[in-house]
Amino acid sequence: MLQAACPGCDIDVGDAPGAFGGFVATVSRGDRAVYVIPARGKRLFRVRHKLRGTYLSWLATTELAEVAGSAAAWLGGATVRELAVAWPFADFVDIADAYESGDRIEFQWQVYRAYKKSDLGAFIKAAADCGRVPGARPVGAVGRRRTVHGR
Repeated sequence: MLQAACPGCDIDVGDAPGAFGGFVATVSRGDRAVYVIPARGKRLFRVRHKLRGTYLSWLATTELAEVAGSAAAWLGGATVRELAVAWPFADFVDIADAYESGDRIEFQWQVYRAYKKSDLGAFIKAAADCGRVPGARPVGAVGRRRTVHGR
């Protein structure tokens, strides 16, 4: 399905003992990639979107069409906002905005906030909104200040 959705992309399949079938797939084009990990024992796909060597997402969906469609859109050059509108499960706008701003501290806070397993999202959002998290700005405020760091 990924080959049909992403013609002209590089597709690598690797070993992943914990994944369904024991494999993961990475589909890439240029400086973008999508990493797909099928879950073992249930219909669930973990999806990671990568830009210039940095993962910007850690998402999950049960729909293979969402995996293939979002991969095709991302690898076709869609912006993060376009991707989130077309594929709502793939909303990582705050993380991408922080990454694009060049502010590594803000980027890391946004990653922590979005990572569901840590269950820190509400805490970090509340702390950032009241100015209690060093380097983090209120959610949605990324881009008001621009700091440029070498990548």
